[in-house]
Amino acid sequence: MIGIDIGSTQIKAVEVELRNKQPQVVRAVVAPLKTSIISESDVDMEEIAQMLKQVLRESGIKGGETAISLLESQVFTRIIETPALSEKELNQALQWEAERYIPLPLDEVSMDSTIINKYDGKMEVLLVASPTRLIEKYSALYSKAGVRIDAIENEALSILRIYQEQNINSVLLDIGGSTTTVYVLHGEHLSLVRPISMGGNALTKALSTELNLAVAQAEEYKRTYGLDPQQMEGKIADILSQLIEPFVQEVTGSMTFFKERFPQDVISRIILIGGGALLPGLSAFLQNRIQVETVIGNPWLKFPADQAVLSQFKGFESLFSVATGLAIRDVI
Repeated sequence: MIGIDIGSTQIKAVEVELRNKQPQVVRAVVAPLKTSIISESDVDMEEIAQMLKQVLRESGIKGGETAISLLESQVFTRIIETPALSEKELNQALQWEAERYIPLPLDEVSMDSTIINKYDGKMEVLLVASPTRLIEKYSALYSKAGVRIDAIENEALSILRIYQEQNINSVLLDIGGSTTTVYVLHGEHLSLVRPISMGGNALTKALSTELNLAVAQAEEYKRTYGLDPQQMEGKIADILSQLIEPFVQEVTGSMTFFKERFPQDVISRIILIGGGALLPGLSAFLQNRIQVETVIGNPWLKFPADQAVLSQFKGFESLFSVATGLAIRDVI
């Protein structure tokens, strides 16, 4: 089983095999993209397709059932609470909700729904609507790369598979290059999905502008010094800490939302994943500001990887959260 996650700046792929009836990560690869998957250019899509083909070939990932992700920022996601309904009643309710909240004609989207929780005579349903042209775009890209798609899903379900944990409530930040998505996990269930239009690239751009640096040098400073106030006379940390404040506000706002819905429960953990999670000092900064334990996610704690994979990607495990969640979708 293979999971492929193409983000705004990187390709990530994971291959999983069943060993003793348990999923084991046997191969993984990450590679930078020169152009973003968000681009509408045919030339850019051709370049990404060829890059994907090369990356899979060189990593030894081949064959098997393949699941791919759609960027959360490119689809419309809503969690709907309803009374317990029959399948027919639920379809009618979802149609009505879709007409209210999806800002596109319904004949231009592909809709999917998953019941994610049932309790006290109620149910929570994850409604996902993907623009048809987006599905067509991805299908064409993967076809050019020689990849047969067996399943397409949004990132939320992949992340839920990895980080759901009974009796532990978490806020998860998936910090990508262009966007960040906030997830609230109520134990084993998803309670909130909220994309925000800010990612690691904005931090690099701000450093470049404020310190009059080339973008490549600003990126290097960001990755090397991060939020360490002892480096560069604290200039890097000062600039970055101001820009990270919106993340603090999003997390605290999500915690308030959670407390209003579940007054008896508390958020006990913040999980960081994606490339932005690797910013030096970020987890300590957020933990200090929000006063909640903050950790960098690792999908291979729950679903083990071969020693060769662990050694190759030590410290970068969080990058593979979505790809791992995709790869195990049919084996757990």
